[in-house]
Amino acid sequence: MKVLVRLLCFLLFCFFSGSLGLSSFSAVAPPTPDALTCNFYVDLERDLKCATNSNEGSDYLISFGYRYCGEFLKARNQWNEPLKKWSVKTSQCLQEALANSPEHLTSCRRMEAWAFDTHLSCYQKAGFCSLSKADRGLILEVIGRPDTLKNLKKSLVQFINVSITCDFGVDETMRQIYRWLFTP
Repeated sequence: MKVLVRLLCFLLFCFFSGSLGLSSFSAVAPPTPDALTCNFYVDLERDLKCATNSNEGSDYLISFGYRYCGEFLKARNQWNEPLKKWSVKTSQCLQEALANSPEHLTSCRRMEAWAFDTHLSCYQKAGFCSLSKADRGLILEVIGRPDTLKNLKKSLVQFINVSITCDFGVDETMRQIYRWLFTP
């Protein structure tokens, strides 16, 4: 009987600590955000295993977070100073928001929703509204390189939302998106 109780206690411990792989959301400290690299997303994915967790099925960290972080990192080298500063501040804000998210400890899908919800405030805090029309066009070029239609839709919705909150107006934002879509 003692052996059975010990075995049951061990199994319960393993289940709640994630040792048997039954729970991928153990209390693990998130990696440290770093706006100058994109390693944060890879490290967090390694810890949470969201893309490989069949119950969660969220590949946000790699297919969206890491991918767009890399795109912005590459583009940053060719941008003017205000746009570079905006990019660094935005990247740091997005990574910190994920690191401080209470959602990454509960569910990959909730974490993904949380991440998308932080984009608007991070773009604004980093100074999106004070960027020139040309600089906003360069951002649109980066977010307009999606690997899937799902990412394109989410990216454009984010761009439209932040543009509207900056009071650029829907007409101007839509004209900018139209020019981007249909200008060779």
